[in-house]
Amino acid sequence: MAPNASSQFPRRPYGDLREFIADLERAGELCRIRAEVDPRLEVREIAGRTARAGGPALLFEKVRGHSIPILMNAFGSMERFTMALGVERVENLFGSQRYATGDSSRNNAVLAAITMGEGWHNNHHFYPGAVRQGFFWWQLDLTYYGLYLLARPGVIHDLRPVPARVLRPAPARGAPPGR
Repeated sequence: MAPNASSQFPRRPYGDLREFIADLERAGELCRIRAEVDPRLEVREIAGRTARAGGPALLFEKVRGHSIPILMNAFGSMERFTMALGVERVENLFGSQRYATGDSSRNNAVLAAITMGEGWHNNHHFYPGAVRQGFFWWQLDLTYYGLYLLARPGVIHDLRPVPARVLRPAPARGAPPGR
């Protein structure tokens, strides 16, 4: 399986399940089972063992007594799940985009609180060089506060702040450039 296989494929809705299966296969995230299998005993056992081992999605092509194949474990990893949703990260599904970054990154206050600041993803994509992901005082970023406390006595150094130009209010939609 390729690490972060979902990033190899375009972020788009799939027209049907066949397109998703084709992308899974190209990403090395699908194993086709061409041997005939029993739907009650073998399918469940093979799929269960594969899922517990962190294995790929499975496409059982010949299911005894049935003319339709069975796709199992299609969303069984974060890579496959995000691939199916057409996003790089699950957290990109919810939140707001303060900055136009050309991707699906979002800022999410709830996620930021749970992940110690990682929820300010759109900020990070706009200016990844800053030590803090919560750019504004009201954007809780506990990771930054920890790093700041380590920098005070000199344990770490060279923390790069968010530049003032980044903190300026975002232009209103439809406003002419440069305003």
